[in-house]
Amino acid sequence: MDRTPLSDAFDFGFDFSFWARPPDFHNPAFARTRREPLIARLWHGYTTAENAGAYEHLLQTEILPGIERSHKHGVHLLRRDLPHQNEVEFITICYFENLNEVRAFAGDDYEQSVVPPKAQALLKRFDERSQHYEIKHETDR
Repeated sequence: MDRTPLSDAFDFGFDFSFWARPPDFHNPAFARTRREPLIARLWHGYTTAENAGAYEHLLQTEILPGIERSHKHGVHLLRRDLPHQNEVEFITICYFENLNEVRAFAGDDYEQSVVPPKAQALLKRFDERSQHYEIKHETDR
């Protein structure tokens, strides 16, 4: 049987020969696919347009750095202006190794949102409960 790599038979511009090699169990990329998936914790908060700058500053200088210190997987902050409602929407996405790490951050009722009083004073409304998702695929940037 001819074992010509697929890329020799068809010019895809990719090297498909890795399919013929056994997996490298010592490769960190392989280990990443085998471990338990990360957990993404999503939360929405809404401010008035007037409070948006102060709230974003509070997030950037106090709240998010504290969250990032508590675990190693990082945080994303998203912002969207909603001028017809005179609101600004903020979404935080925090990443955790597993639900035990989420519980260490948020408590036994881990879906309960964690909103410090300083933030509550600037928010018009916010999610009382956070949503949690398993990350099934990720791409390095």
